[in-house]
Amino acid sequence: MKPSITSAPALLDASLAQVPEGLAPLWYRQHCLGAVSPGWLPRLDARIFNVETRDGQPHVRLVRVEPTLLQSWAQEMQARGALPGWRGEAIEVFGPDEQEPLFHIERSLLRPLGLLLRTVQVNVYTIRHGQPWLWCARRAAHKAIDPGLLDSLVAGGIGCDETPLSTLFREAAEEAGLSQALARHALPTGIMDSTSLSEDDGHTVLHRERMHVFDLQVPEGFQPTHPDGETESASLHPLEAVLAQIRQGQWTREGAWASINLMHRHQKGMLQLR
Repeated sequence: MKPSITSAPALLDASLAQVPEGLAPLWYRQHCLGAVSPGWLPRLDARIFNVETRDGQPHVRLVRVEPTLLQSWAQEMQARGALPGWRGEAIEVFGPDEQEPLFHIERSLLRPLGLLLRTVQVNVYTIRHGQPWLWCARRAAHKAIDPGLLDSLVAGGIGCDETPLSTLFREAAEEAGLSQALARHALPTGIMDSTSLSEDDGHTVLHRERMHVFDLQVPEGFQPTHPDGETESASLHPLEAVLAQIRQGQWTREGAWASINLMHRHQKGMLQLR
């Protein structure tokens, strides 16, 4: 499945509009929030999920969302080695809009259940010879998802009780050593949805990500640091080189889409060059 990129209104529907073939729809109340692979159906906790058959196909219904119960199941899956991307981090799950979360769940369970992850992607760039050069990060080899690939210098999931802007400030400090005084100059440029099939622990999973994209121009002498250890290095490239890297498959999917978004706006004269 190729990633889908869509524009979106201010209040965004986190429901899953189309369930990929072979996956079981995941329902909560009247909302289809995700999709579960056949390999994960036997792992579902009967206290939390009901599995029913409709027209010969399995459908999963989430019937209990108490945080202690969801966390207990998550820890059991981790102990069994079923969650290689374990984060120990709770993420809010939304329904038809983003006004109120429906429940919280361990982040590493989002992909097995096909639930939506809300993130920020920040195009950090500087101006050289009158043209934008983009800062890129290489993901650490120990990362469970996309190890060793190039990515946006600043990117990360929006945690519980966070906003896109507060997440940007936190990730800017953790991943690039950027001060809040500098990070506050980031400009929001739009929202993109990415949906793709992937593989975790030998099972097909559905990766869904809603990216809040920002641009941040930094001084030419800026040098990033990596306090949180999630990246191995950072490098500065002209946009032509970044595009070549993307075509060669060297970038993460979401980082590539954010970077291409910046390139399109630069071509149209919409990028601020201070």
